[in-house]
Amino acid sequence: MDGSITSIDKMVSDFNATLNTKGYTNGVVREVTPNVLVHSHSHAFDVLAKVLQGEITLVAQGESSTYEIGDIFDMPQMCLHEEVSGPEGVTYIYGTRVGQVNSASRV
Repeated sequence: MDGSITSIDKMVSDFNATLNTKGYTNGVVREVTPNVLVHSHSHAFDVLAKVLQGEITLVAQGESSTYEIGDIFDMPQMCLHEEVSGPEGVTYIYGTRVGQVNSASRV
């Protein structure tokens, strides 16, 4: 069996344990082809993710951050952001959880 497959399986298993501990759903693995831009958007939930292969750049609140194999990143609910996959694409695992809405902001 290929060692990289075993390594990815272990990263997925370990990260699922982290997600569960922090109240996130079990992880979903997503593969994105190279140089894909996902235009500005937000989610109605918090996201916690770990890069398994390749790289991804996130732009949020005017700041750009690039994440590579093994890096973990989070995105709070309703945070407007863009995503760009790297030149070799990206594979990452992510979990979601419903964030806490600030009750003072409700009408």
